[in-house]
Amino acid sequence: QLAFRMTGSEPDAEDIVHPLSLKLMNYLIPRAHMVQLPVTALEMPLRNMTAGTYLDEFAEFQHKDLLVRERVARMIPSAGVGTGFSREALEELAKRKRNQLFSVETFTEDYDIGFRLKELEKKSILLQFAVERTRVVQAGWFRKREKLEKVREFVATREFFPSRFSDAVRQKTRWIFGIVFQGWKQLGWPGRTRMRYMLWRDRKALISHFIHIVGYVFIVLYLGTGLVTWLRTGGAHGSVPVLVEPGSWLWTLIVIDTILMLHRMLQRVIAVSRISDWKQALLSIPRLVWGNIINFLAVCAAMRQFVRWAFLREKLAWVKTPHAFPTEAQLLEFRRKLGDLLLESRLLSLAHLQHALELQRQTGERLGDLLMRLGYVQESALMPVLSSQLRIETRNIDPCQISPSLLKLIPERVARELLVLPLGREDDLTIVAAADPSSAKVKGWLDHNLSA
Repeated sequence: QLAFRMTGSEPDAEDIVHPLSLKLMNYLIPRAHMVQLPVTALEMPLRNMTAGTYLDEFAEFQHKDLLVRERVARMIPSAGVGTGFSREALEELAKRKRNQLFSVETFTEDYDIGFRLKELEKKSILLQFAVERTRVVQAGWFRKREKLEKVREFVATREFFPSRFSDAVRQKTRWIFGIVFQGWKQLGWPGRTRMRYMLWRDRKALISHFIHIVGYVFIVLYLGTGLVTWLRTGGAHGSVPVLVEPGSWLWTLIVIDTILMLHRMLQRVIAVSRISDWKQALLSIPRLVWGNIINFLAVCAAMRQFVRWAFLREKLAWVKTPHAFPTEAQLLEFRRKLGDLLLESRLLSLAHLQHALELQRQTGERLGDLLMRLGYVQESALMPVLSSQLRIETRNIDPCQISPSLLKLIPERVARELLVLPLGREDDLTIVAAADPSSAKVKGWLDHNLSA
């Protein structure tokens, strides 16, 4: 019954799909005909303001706005990634659209299909499901050590978004053009007041981003004028001009608007804190201004495209936005669980896995070691599964075949402490066997001492 859409209009090979995504969709479909998982921007360094705006905007949109939309309009648009459809919905949509499931006449066909399913009275929902997992982190100021830390994370699709200003403007231009202009022309204003209100929230970008920039320019001019006046008069009392008289209706309006702005900032801080740390949450406040500048330029570019498309009849080309790809370490953070892989391979029963997990919560022992100690899984059966999970090669090792020159590369004390063993050399690279290849301590020593 499940049809899973991994990507939107872009071939997003850089997306990280959470290992529980398909299971949750399989549980909910076909009770809901479209299931949308949250989309989360992978964190970039704090100094990268442009990439940070995606983290902020997606956190607020996915964890606040879409929840309201689902309750008010009884539908949500697809995000293009992390979307699951029931086979029934796709088959009915194919009959209505002559087997053309996704519109080729818009830059945002994922946004469009949500409204098409609403016309068919197919239910769409946003799935917010959080799980707790344990990860290895580096602790200590001077002598770094590894420790286990429990984190709460949402089952979501994660990816890097553009970190360059120009790339962000280009990508958001495509989104605004597809959602606002093409959506307005092709969808119109369907449904009742609640649906039209949601469409208005999508399309008000044409006005709101201009108002933001006008406000910023006005504030800069007023503060600059006040500063120059204050300097010329030597800081005399009352030298700075009063723009709005306190107590007037305009003063009251400005106060109310300021309170609403602070409330909106607080909402964004809370939304970002749900998926990231407090540093990113606090930085979402100054990034709000930076994001508004990006969105303003994107609206201007989208308006130019609309004029060429609607009046000059120019054909517009869809341009792929450059993306960064996640590192191997980031991919491993969201790898599939060992227990799930053993169950799928029919190497372990569910009762044995549940018993081992209960013991693991008490002892903190690694699951693979615990399963072998209990006799539930043999090492020869466990190794291929671990190899698949960690994406590393496994070999049968004959210690007698290792040359003494290779053994000198790793001191015996280090080999015993880290449980590593050199195996050979290929293309100026040293091949090393490790009992725990995911250990940051092992990787750190090998990178520092065998990198040459």
